[in-house]
Amino acid sequence: MVWSWNTARQPPSVDGPLAKIERAHAHIKNLDADINRFLKKCGYRFRRHFKGDPPTLVVTVKEAKFPPVPDHFSLLAGEAIYQLRTSLDHLFYELVRANREKPSRRSGWPILAPPNKEHLEEKIKLVSATAKQRIKTFQPYLMGVRYKEHPLWRLKKLNDWDKHNFVIRAFIARHNGFRVEWTDSDGKIRRIGMDTDVELRPNQKFSFGPGLGIHPEMNVKIKTEPYIVFEKVGDTIAESALPSLGQLSDYVSHVVRSFSGELS
Repeated sequence: MVWSWNTARQPPSVDGPLAKIERAHAHIKNLDADINRFLKKCGYRFRRHFKGDPPTLVVTVKEAKFPPVPDHFSLLAGEAIYQLRTSLDHLFYELVRANREKPSRRSGWPILAPPNKEHLEEKIKLVSATAKQRIKTFQPYLMGVRYKEHPLWRLKKLNDWDKHNFVIRAFIARHNGFRVEWTDSDGKIRRIGMDTDVELRPNQKFSFGPGLGIHPEMNVKIKTEPYIVFEKVGDTIAESALPSLGQLSDYVSHVVRSFSGELS
């Protein structure tokens, strides 16, 4: 049996773009779950003991366990980024159909900064006047010199990086330190951080004096929190860290849903 799909018979709607966003949500959910499972295997291991009277807490680094980050983290991130970016192009296609026009290669959802009026008008000329105005409200150039902070500009750059160079790479960001947590005699949780400028190494020792009020009978925990960072390989620009995919997804969903009236 041969299946065919004639979009001309389907009324223009946001259903297709939203389906792509839902797919991105699925990738993000799977990525978050995989990262959380992976990070449970990572980090520093410590040994703690007390010495002296009054007691001094001594924390010793036992080992540093940071296995290679699985390649599929980068793949899932790239697929989510792709789905989010193309959902906007699909939305634009639906807007063109709603205006009873035929899409051209030069038309499409624009993400511009700084503004180029001629280019912008050429990109969106096939949609209705109402759609044109709404598209313009989502342009990064409206943030002026801060356009790089706009969610759609971030999405564009991430998509360009991943599409052209396979450069979205995941790695573990290590805290070169740790924090000590304990519950004092009043039942309050106390914390103190130990930050260093160099990576912790096995057998390295740190002491916490009696003045902190930490005693052997207390429940003392030593914690570190490594996390996954995504970057453009070989690029040291300030935007190398991947912003929250979940936040990008929510914003793109907001953009698409804002056109529901136009496509109803």
